[in-house]
Parts: sequence; C-alpha cells; structure tokens
Amino acid sequence: MIYYPHFEIQDEKWLKFALLYYKEINPIIPSSATINFAPPFKTVIKNTNLINPYSPSYDDGRDASLKAIDTVTRLLTNNKYHSPSFGTNNIELEWGNNKTHTYEIYKEKFSSEWIHFCKDKNLGTTSENGIKTNPNLAFVYMSVFANHIADNKKISTITDNPNYNKFLKSTYTNQVTDENKRYIADRIINFMIPQNLDEIPLSKIISIRESTSFENKISAFHTTLEKYVSRHDTNLSASDYLDSLNHDAASKDLTSELRSYKLDLVNCGIAIWSMSVSNNVTLPLIASTLVSGIQASQNICNVRKNNEPFKTSKKFLVDLQNI
Repeated sequence: MIYYPHFEIQDEKWLKFALLYYKEINPIIPSSATINFAPPFKTVIKNTNLINPYSPSYDDGRDASLKAIDTVTRLLTNNKYHSPSFGTNNIELEWGNNKTHTYEIYKEKFSSEWIHFCKDKNLGTTSENGIKTNPNLAFVYMSVFANHIADNKKISTITDNPNYNKFLKSTYTNQVTDENKRYIADRIINFMIPQNLDEIPLSKIISIRESTSFENKISAFHTTLEKYVSRHDTNLSASDYLDSLNHDAASKDLTSELRSYKLDLVNCGIAIWSMSVSNNVTLPLIASTLVSGIQASQNICNVRKNNEPFKTSKKFLVDLQNI
C-alpha cells in the first residue's frame, strides 16, 4: 500500500493502528534522501516488517509529472470551483505566493517538465533537494505520483491527511474507495479495543504484531470482512458482520451488547483516505476515536467453526479485547 504525502507516518496513534491492521505500508522515499525519522517511526522500522519504502524510478517521476501538469491545469482553469476544496478562495493566488512555498518535493519524484511548469506559473521555488511549493499543491502532486505508482504495481494508496477528500474523490473516479470495509472495521475495532491507543505503549503494539500468529489472524480478518462486504452492498452493520462469523449463542450475546452500545452509530475520529484499484481491492482497516471504558463482555475465543478464516478472525477480535 503506497503511503503519501510524507516520508513517515507522523501521528503515533495512526502508526499504532497501522501496526495492527495493515500488512505493509510503502512510503515513497528517494534513495538520495537523508531523513531523521521521529523515534516512534524509527522503532517501527527497526522492529517490524510494516514499513517497506518504495524508491521511485525516473519513469515514475516523468510519467507522474505529465499527469500532474494536466491535473493542476484543470484545477487552475476551474479555479473558482476547485478553490474551496483547498480551503481558499483562489488557489492560483495562494499557490503562486512564494511565501507559501514551504513543502519540498525531492527531485527524484519529478522530471524537468514539472519544474518548468511550476516556474512558468510561479507555483514553485527551486531548492537544494528539488522544488518547494505550497503544501496544498504538493499534496496534489504527491497524490498523482502515489496513485501512478500504485496503478503500475496493482496495489492501493493511502494517506492520513483528511483535508482533501473532495479533491481525491473527484480526481480518481476510475478507482473505488473501500468505504464499506472502513465503515465496518471502524465500528468493530472501536468497540473491541478496551482503551484508547494513546494510552497503550508502542512496544506493546509491536509485540502483538510480531507474535507468531498475528499474520494469520489479520489475514483471516481481512478475508471474512471482505466476504461480508461483498455479500452486503447496502445496510452494512458491524454487529451483523460479527453475526456472520458465528451464529451460536455466544456470538448473539456479543452482538446484542454491541447494539446496546449503538456501535453502528459511532463516527470516525481518525480520518484516512484510501484508494483501491477496482480489480485488486486491498483492505484498509481504519479505526475511529476509541470509546474508553467499553469492553466486550463475551470471550469468543472458544467458539468452534469448521471454516478456518472465520475461526481465526474471532481470535483476532479477542486479541483486540485483550490489548
């Protein structure tokens, strides 16, 4: 999963979520970049297999530059319509103000066409490592860049910046979001984890991820959630998903408790925008602000079912309860 726009996940809570729910994240890091990562991110790189940086090629930068020029031209041509999506009345004026050129894009991520375009339009200032632009324009470029790489690799993209949803949805109409899976996963995970992730040491999250059974459990959770969503295009429910894992009394008691806490009405607190190619959907699991003090009272670890993914998914949910 290609991560953008930054070199590292900057929010520690989001990093903890990523450790628990993603198999691999690929930040785009040029081979020439010397980066002093924050301590939490360093720890994750050193002790887990979550982070696998992607080093862009010349072709990546060239092709993305041409696509980005088309995209930015479209945005500027329809300036009045698109400006509110970026929190301003006039993106052309704001992006052209060199005082706002604070976000650096490394030269390995673009070709000469992009830098000439930015200079001609007064949209960028050359820097030691590449070019500096307005952060909003940089996000536009990085979204084009990341999605171009993801398309070629037949994988998905993800960003933890929630400020550009309207732009992303209007731009990448050839791709589909995993809205349904996020909807269910938000509510399940929100309920199952008994305390706020802010209060859980990063070392404990890492130890859970590095356990011998983690990969099998999270894969099973992906599989069962995908099956549930594929069979229910509408009227998705977290409690119904749990019902789908098992129809015995223990599961029904658990889902009754979920409904009593109005699990399906909980809203997302951590906003993550993910794009998935329609022919190769990857499950992004996004969790919302955790509901403190709510704990699942049933332990579904001992429920037996012949279908291994369903049984293993329940073990994963128990692991969340026990964090």
